[in-house]
Amino acid sequence: MPDLDRLFRPRGIAVVGASPDATKIRGRILAALKEGGYPGALVPVNPSHREVQGLRAVARVSDVAGAIDLAILAIPAEHVSSTLIECAVSGVGTAVVLSSGFAEAGPEAAALQKKITAIAAEWDLALLGPNSVGFLNADACIRATFSPGAQSAPVRAVKTPRRAAIVSQSGGIGFAIFNRGVARGVGFNLVATTGNEAGVTTLDVVDYALKLPDTGAILLFVEGLRAGRRLGQIAGDAAEKGVPLIIVKVGRSAAAHRAAISHTASLTGSEALYAAAFGHHGLLRVEEQDELIDLAAAFTACPPAGGKRIGIVTITGGGGAWLADRLEAGGLEVPELDRATQDEVRRFIPAYGSASNPIDTTAQALETGGRIKSIEALDRAADIDQIAVVASLADVGHLAPEREALMALNQRRTKPLVFASYTLPSADNLAVLDEAGVRCYTSFGGVARGLAALADYPTTRARVLARRARPTPKPVWFELPQGKGVVPEYLAAPALAKAGVPFPPARLARGPHEAAALADTIGYPVALKVQSRGLAHRARIGGVALGLHIRPEVEAAYGRVTEAGQRVTAEPIDGALVQRMAPAGLEMMIGLIGDAELGPFVVAGFGGGRVEVEHDVFTAPAPIDDVEALERLRGLKGASRLFDAPEPLDLVAFARLVAVVSAVGVAHDGRLTEIDLNPVVVYRAGEGVLALDALMVLKED
Repeated sequence: MPDLDRLFRPRGIAVVGASPDATKIRGRILAALKEGGYPGALVPVNPSHREVQGLRAVARVSDVAGAIDLAILAIPAEHVSSTLIECAVSGVGTAVVLSSGFAEAGPEAAALQKKITAIAAEWDLALLGPNSVGFLNADACIRATFSPGAQSAPVRAVKTPRRAAIVSQSGGIGFAIFNRGVARGVGFNLVATTGNEAGVTTLDVVDYALKLPDTGAILLFVEGLRAGRRLGQIAGDAAEKGVPLIIVKVGRSAAAHRAAISHTASLTGSEALYAAAFGHHGLLRVEEQDELIDLAAAFTACPPAGGKRIGIVTITGGGGAWLADRLEAGGLEVPELDRATQDEVRRFIPAYGSASNPIDTTAQALETGGRIKSIEALDRAADIDQIAVVASLADVGHLAPEREALMALNQRRTKPLVFASYTLPSADNLAVLDEAGVRCYTSFGGVARGLAALADYPTTRARVLARRARPTPKPVWFELPQGKGVVPEYLAAPALAKAGVPFPPARLARGPHEAAALADTIGYPVALKVQSRGLAHRARIGGVALGLHIRPEVEAAYGRVTEAGQRVTAEPIDGALVQRMAPAGLEMMIGLIGDAELGPFVVAGFGGGRVEVEHDVFTAPAPIDDVEALERLRGLKGASRLFDAPEPLDLVAFARLVAVVSAVGVAHDGRLTEIDLNPVVVYRAGEGVLALDALMVLKED
């Protein structure tokens, strides 16, 4: 992995293609670096000018003297690859490619991107982009971007021990998040826009941001995750550090077009897989820009929350009631305060105020310090976990009398505290809150989102850490069948049986008489299922016959099922599988689907013929163990059918089989595209499970 510290904290920067005109993109980069106060060497590279914006220019990167770690390229796409090689040869180990015209521009331009990806790999070059809008490193005073969002952000002095990092595949959106966050008082340490990710990926930057000592939250904007198999490891690292990953994922509509072969694939799609991965690994997914900032403000300014119980202090009864409604709608609680706390509060608010919850101090209490005393009482109250103050902060000087008390409170408080201004706050009031390390919200919904995230995160984090503490299930290896595409059941089932998947006795028959003879051997009643690489779903086409009890029924059924198969596929018919009918039980399903970026996922839940209609399944990244599988079964809509059945079911055996299938997916990641076991019959406790049907889909080796 290339050195990202050298990328984001370079000793010197060469701007290739720098222009004297600071109104153009190629000139704006150099101007932004100068205006941002970058202390290292700045060298414009432009063969047409000896001087650019007051700095001596050179014609080529190889002409640069001194320690230059980073080259920022703002040149035509066709010159990027040769310039990157020149950078590498000259000892410039990192590059930001602002240039467009690569994979986003079509197949021919995509070849240019493959070329620079190969160059970055060969020379161990940390390459950000192409099609990047650059990055911002607040501590190193590097504003390596032409984005107006970076230049126009009204930066305020933010005093908070933790800051947020932004990692965005969209340059415009990344710096828009920064712009809006700064206006809300959120402090940022790093903003990085990864563009097309020909080299450095989103997860590479997340990994780097987690190593920064003051990162309190990481905000991500993604369309997809390259090398997404690393997500679990990185999310686990984030949980260890207590740093929430807050993500916006776009591009859902394209996900719906994914081709589905098996039941498993029809139950998922790339959007469903991303949602499953984010939930499994504890990422906090949001949908709106303001929601992203609401969470960032809470996590970077507040200590961890002890729970969902919110204490409200307000100077207006209407505002307090409105916030209480929004909090409870968001899954939080606004409990009545205990008698001791209410008695304490009544001593410093007017008689016509309210000491319950919300505490209505009325405006009169502002003159006597009643609001600060109420906040302090809630900070001490055992039955309150977080505090929200409803105020009107439009008046200049409103918070000035409470400034010292807020500063002192911030030094000793142990609970999250936020202000909610129902008027647009003035700059001086925001400055007081910034100095006290308190964030201000301007919507009650935003307060609810921020405090709910604080309340829920400890549980999410504990779940991720508990899973991480358990031994990782070992991959389950066996020899896969040859070829690619659909593997018929007579080949798939014996292979899966080697991994521990239980099936009823079954053998392939290549003619009606052989089918009858096998039925005699296997034992009646039997089922017949047509077998061909061209058939994924045989029951739908009449390719399955069930409950056959005598030889003539078997011989007749062989003709019916094979003829049904011949009508719908040009692939050869291999025969019919003769399988002993299994006793009835609860029909479930287990599947596996491999994603090119995210890796294998296991799917499990209620099965049978209505699986795609009921869709009561869970999806999780593989591998999972049987403990996790059992826990996920409890989250199904029909969980009562499993855990409150009249006779206990062997859910332990089913969960163990889910774990086995997930381990199979890990072992054969990249080759095994799909597994579909439907139905898997679950019997009474202690009697185990049986997979009655198997489908496997393979890629070429």
